[in-house]
Amino acid sequence: MKINIYTDGSYTPKTPDYAGYGFVLVTDDDKKIGEGYGQAPATSRQILGELASVMRSCLLALDLGYTEIIIHHDLEGTANWANGTWKRKNKGTQDYYSFMNDKIRKHASVNFTWVKGHNNNKWNDYVDALANQGRITEEHVVTKF
Repeated sequence: MKINIYTDGSYTPKTPDYAGYGFVLVTDDDKKIGEGYGQAPATSRQILGELASVMRSCLLALDLGYTEIIIHHDLEGTANWANGTWKRKNKGTQDYYSFMNDKIRKHASVNFTWVKGHNNNKWNDYVDALANQGRITEEHVVTKF
């Protein structure tokens, strides 16, 4: 089974300790079946939020039985760190690479599609709002709308 996942991270100096993350799972016929948001350490501004959104959403997709995952993201590093095409210079990107390759890709195929952020993409705008909510709210996940 195939699922599209839109992911995003958020950071502001107003909440310097935490980045937010947000994600939504969407079927090919544009039906939302799950979403989540929460906080990640802001050691690299929004980057750990971006990566947390991918990791959390992939776990949810696996739990729901999806074996083909397409990640739609607006941060170039999201795909490059997972695929090993960029060097992983800090613990966060190293852990992300290991997680995606040792845990997720053992159970599902994962592909990445870059989308331009803040460009009127319905689901990218949606997860941007979730990531902003995540900066100020503890983890929240809803599935099976």
